[in-house]
Amino acid sequence: MNKNLKTIIDSALVLCFVVVLTTGVMLHLKKHGIIIEPRPLLKMLHYCTGFVMVALAAVHVGNYIKSFKALSVKYPYTVINSQVLMVMLAIVFLTGLVKLLSPVKIPNLGLWHYWLGIIMSVAAVIHLWRMLPWLMRKYRR
Repeated sequence: MNKNLKTIIDSALVLCFVVVLTTGVMLHLKKHGIIIEPRPLLKMLHYCTGFVMVALAAVHVGNYIKSFKALSVKYPYTVINSQVLMVMLAIVFLTGLVKLLSPVKIPNLGLWHYWLGIIMSVAAVIHLWRMLPWLMRKYRR
């Protein structure tokens, strides 16, 4: 894949992550008595950017799977964060999808989605922190 396209995908993935995390926390604040309006718009933004983020993450993994495999052989413990991130993204996506499509309200599913999303976000921030110097070098080229 073209290097410029990879850079665009990686950057869009980071932007989607920030939007999904921010809107998710804003939506969760309702549990604490803080309602941020317009709530339907926040929900739609959270859903749409979440779907885009998952699609971009799938492309991102596809772009770097060979590098990931080579790195996992050479440094098996350094790829644990990336593995946790991939698993957590799948679980958070599935809980969000069930929450969105379920005809009945499932008790505590939203709270599970929120906390799993926080765990995924921590893994994503660690991954981004470790890869940020490399991403910045891509911009300079």
